[in-house]
Amino acid sequence: MDKIVQLKIKSLFLVLVLCSAHLSYGCEKDNDVSEEPIDAPEETSPIQWRVTEIDFISDKLYSNGFDDVDLDVVFMHSDGTEINVPAFWNGRNNWIVRFSPTFVGLWEYCTICSDVSNTGLHNKTGSIICTKYHYFSKIPLDFTNLLSNIANLTLSSLALRTI
Repeated sequence: MDKIVQLKIKSLFLVLVLCSAHLSYGCEKDNDVSEEPIDAPEETSPIQWRVTEIDFISDKLYSNGFDDVDLDVVFMHSDGTEINVPAFWNGRNNWIVRFSPTFVGLWEYCTICSDVSNTGLHNKTGSIICTKYHYFSKIPLDFTNLLSNIANLTLSSLALRTI
């Protein structure tokens, strides 16, 4: 077989493999709990080293939640590790904490609110089970640009060689 034909076949095969990888892994929808109204903290399954959000709904409305209330969430791993993460006011009566688990396994959490009379924010408990991080578990959305660039470069170089 001619070397140019072999190169074309190899290039097309590479593009097909990369496209199938993108379709298999890149189109999965992330767990985004912000699309649904949340009345209480939900149990989630985060991935190690990736950010997970947990929402908390206040029983009270504050004129300025940023200055009026402090909310911390203490995460405790089953091995005894504790991580204190401040939550932030997300408007109205919604507070959010963003947490990246450092270890695989069970993490329990408990909230500490400066307004102890706010039962929606103070002393709320829950747990998450963190799964192991896999480098290739998600392919970035901009992977399609990489595929199109590879295809364009390959086809351009093949077109120049055939002239």
